[in-house]
Amino acid sequence: LVTVGAGAVMAGLVAAVPQIVLLSEYKSAIFAVAGVMLLIAGAAHRTARRAPCPADPALAASCMRLRRVSSVLLVSAGVVYAVGFFFAFVAVHFI
Repeated sequence: LVTVGAGAVMAGLVAAVPQIVLLSEYKSAIFAVAGVMLLIAGAAHRTARRAPCPADPALAASCMRLRRVSSVLLVSAGVVYAVGFFFAFVAVHFI
């Protein structure tokens, strides 16, 4: 928030929720655990991609729809992770 000029918002947020400072102190560990979890989720998604859907047409359609939804969610989570990683570790050195 400070990066985008919302220093007062960040000060108010820290005053309201002081535990948020812990996120800054342990950001390396938090990002490492989140990255490992995303990798595990990606591997599980890739493995489940080859699993057969039910023979019932309604259940098969639901299965395929949920596979597309899970793909979109996994990619979205990866994008959010990459943006967070950029601002937490890369952009900090340029400011």
